[in-house]
Amino acid sequence: MEDKDLYREKFEANLNKLKAQIDVLEAKADLLKAESKLELKQQIQSLRQKRDAIANKLDQLKQSSGEAWKDIKAGLESATKELKGALGKAMDQFK
Repeated sequence: MEDKDLYREKFEANLNKLKAQIDVLEAKADLLKAESKLELKQQIQSLRQKRDAIANKLDQLKQSSGEAWKDIKAGLESATKELKGALGKAMDQFK
């Protein structure tokens, strides 16, 4: 059985890596021509919103008690999978 604090620490590290990848993507956007730049900036905005939603769920996990954290964990994992997929698509599109 996974400990809530251990899970939270691992998840925070993973979330920080995703944030760094979004930041790299944003740096790449600054080098693009106007039309491509606008499209990528819109995707980055969406990625940041997804990341913020995950951060809010992580805050809920921190405040949860007992076994309730396991329900939040499932939502975190689902949202993270979605964010990783969207991030991968954006990175592939603008390599």
